[in-house]
Amino acid sequence: VVSTQSKVHFTASAPTLSAISGLPSAFPDDHDLMLNMSRILSKLSLPSDLCDVIAADAAICGNLVSALVSMRRHSDVVVRVAFVLGNLAARSDAIKRQLVGDSSSFEGLIGTLVAATDEFIDTESGDGAVDSLAEDVLVKLVRVIANVALLPLPEDNESRTDPGWILAQDERVVDSLVELVRRLGYSGSHEELVLNCLATLNNLSYYRSSSEDSSSLRSALYHPKERLLSLAAPMFSVICDDRSPRLEGALEAIRVLGNLTRDPDFRSHTLADQRGRRGARCCRLRACAPHHGRRDSGPRQSNRQ
Repeated sequence: VVSTQSKVHFTASAPTLSAISGLPSAFPDDHDLMLNMSRILSKLSLPSDLCDVIAADAAICGNLVSALVSMRRHSDVVVRVAFVLGNLAARSDAIKRQLVGDSSSFEGLIGTLVAATDEFIDTESGDGAVDSLAEDVLVKLVRVIANVALLPLPEDNESRTDPGWILAQDERVVDSLVELVRRLGYSGSHEELVLNCLATLNNLSYYRSSSEDSSSLRSALYHPKERLLSLAAPMFSVICDDRSPRLEGALEAIRVLGNLTRDPDFRSHTLADQRGRRGARCCRLRACAPHHGRRDSGPRQSNRQ
């Protein structure tokens, strides 16, 4: 009798994985095959040792993003593929670099995020019921972005090839995350999605150029100034929302503000605005409340599955 562990490790062998990960390029429109592939990899990418084996496959990243694109209308596949990518990005720096370094993979990932965001917001704004699976797709996609942005920075903090910087400069990523927080708030009905968006914004807000020179890298969170200043309202809205007894959303928003207030214009705007002063008081009250968790305002890893 072959043990379950032996079966799993056989499945995770390099030849088997290569065959499985090659399915999207060979059968891009076969829903059943893509669903079974994503189910297998969802299980295999959970143990850290097997996750490392999967990440070692040079073709895995591009093939998984291809599945995201070809199966975009099939949420049951997309949610599992995004879950696998989130697991791999949490474990492998090479996967982070592949996702943003390969233009096809990058555009496929960001395009899927933007399309899923637009469809979710349209449904949320209308009279139709929000599909819980569609929301879960967004949770998993945002988790991928959060984990990709966590690659340790070089000493100069401004490498043009750094995955975090590449994401931080992309207006589509920033606008999608901010719009979700602005529309959904933190009333508890979309708690996990909003928390993931805030955690990702915290990771991206860490990337700020130390120079205003036009040749410097420019984060889409900090430029143009109009976008930067508009971020205060949704963050303070989350902090001051007392409809939920949980403080996690407020703490995530405070972390984002902690990074944004490094910008002098943001500080001045916040202190001059009445809503900003009220929000600052809420920050003090929330910060004094008992809580558990990390306190630093540097990048955080999103482990929600």
